[in-house]
Amino acid sequence: MLLLGIDISTTAAKALLINEAGSVVKSFSTPITISQAQPLWSEQAPDEWWRGTVTSTRAVLQDMEPTQVRAIGLTGQMHGLVLLNQSGEVIRPAILWNDQRTAAQCQEIRERIGRERLLEITGNDALPGFTAPKILWVQEHEPANWRETRHVLLPKDYVRYRLTGEYATDRADGSGTLLFDLVKRDWSEEVTTALGIPAHYLPKTYEGPEVTGRLTSGAAAQAVGVGAVEPGIVAITLGTSGVAFATTQQPIVESEGRLHSFCHCVPDRWHLMGVMLSAGGSLRWYRDSMAPGVDFDRLLEPAEAIPAGVAFGLRGGAPGRPGRRRLAGRGEWTWSDFPKDCGHRGVPADATLCGAHVAAGWGGNLLFGCCQGGQNGFEDGLCRFEDVLSRNRLHHQCSIAP
Repeated sequence: MLLLGIDISTTAAKALLINEAGSVVKSFSTPITISQAQPLWSEQAPDEWWRGTVTSTRAVLQDMEPTQVRAIGLTGQMHGLVLLNQSGEVIRPAILWNDQRTAAQCQEIRERIGRERLLEITGNDALPGFTAPKILWVQEHEPANWRETRHVLLPKDYVRYRLTGEYATDRADGSGTLLFDLVKRDWSEEVTTALGIPAHYLPKTYEGPEVTGRLTSGAAAQAVGVGAVEPGIVAITLGTSGVAFATTQQPIVESEGRLHSFCHCVPDRWHLMGVMLSAGGSLRWYRDSMAPGVDFDRLLEPAEAIPAGVAFGLRGGAPGRPGRRRLAGRGEWTWSDFPKDCGHRGVPADATLCGAHVAAGWGGNLLFGCCQGGQNGFEDGLCRFEDVLSRNRLHHQCSIAP
C-alpha cells in the first residue's frame, strides 16, 4: 500500500509517495511562478497549481502501480483567496498569504466587529495575510468579480475540488481565514454576516482525519506530517515563510494578537503559531539577485564561517543573544530581521515594514544576515510561546493570556 501526499506550497506543487512504514518512496516538485504586479501584491494562477499537481503526481507514479495508492493527503499554503463562479471556474488570480495590500480592509473589519470581539471569536486580530480582508478588498475594488463569485476556497482546497469535485476544507485551514469560530470549530455566522459574505459561499469544514472526497482509486484524506499533535511538542517549519507551531489542548488567545490561534488538523486540539513571512524567502531573494543558479548548499558555505553576531559588528546585545539590538522599543531585532518584500506578521505586525542591509558588504556577511534574520524571528516566536503558555488563564471556554 502507498499513500500520496500533495503539497501546494508558495514555490512549487509537490507530490510525495510514502509506504505503510512512513518511509519516502519517491518525491517530485514542479516550480510555480508568483506574480507581483504592484508593490505589496502577491498572486498565483490556481490552474498552475493544478498543472503542477498533475506533473508531480505523474512523475512519482511513473514505473509504479497506481492502484497501490490507497489515499491522498492534501496540504499547502494557508490564507490564500480563490474565487470560483457557479460553474467552478476561476474568476481571478489567487491572492496569496504574503500579499499585503489589505491594511485598510483590516481596519474596516476591526471597526465592523470590534477588535476585542474579533479576537474573542476568531483568536486573531485582522492582519493583511488572512483571507477575510482579501475578500473585502475584492468587494471594494473588483465588485464585478465579487458579483460573479459563488465559491470561496483556499489554495489546497482548489486542488481538492479538481480531484474530487467537492467544495471542502479542514478546520485547521478554515481557522486561518479570520472567518472561523475558534471554539465552535466552524464558520462564524457573526463574522460572515458583518462582512457581507454569504455563508453558502464557504466550503463544508472537516476535521483533519475525515474523508472529504472520493477518487476512483480510493479516499482522499489528510495526513499529519511533523508529529506536532500533542502539547509539549513544538514544530518549526521553514519554507518561503518560517513558522513556529505549538499544540494546545484548548484554544488559547494571545490578547495582543501577536501569536495566531488556530484549530489543529487533529480533532479536539488547537495550536499557537508564530510567523516570519520572509524566512526562506529572504535566502531565495539573495540567491536570485546575487548568485542566480547557484545550489543552496554551495551558496551557504561563506556564511557558515561567520560567528553569530559578527556580520554587522554588533557584539553587544542581550545575554545569550549576541549581535541583537533593540529598535524603537519593538523588541530585539537585527537589521536583517526586516523582510525584503512582504512586511512582518506577529511581532511587530506591520505590512509596510521594510529595511536594508547597512554596511554588510557582499558575500558571506549579507548572506549571513538573511539567515540570521529568520533565526531571530523564530526565537522571538518561541519566546512568545513560553510567555503565553506560562501565563494563560482560563476564561469561559477559551484561555486568554493577559
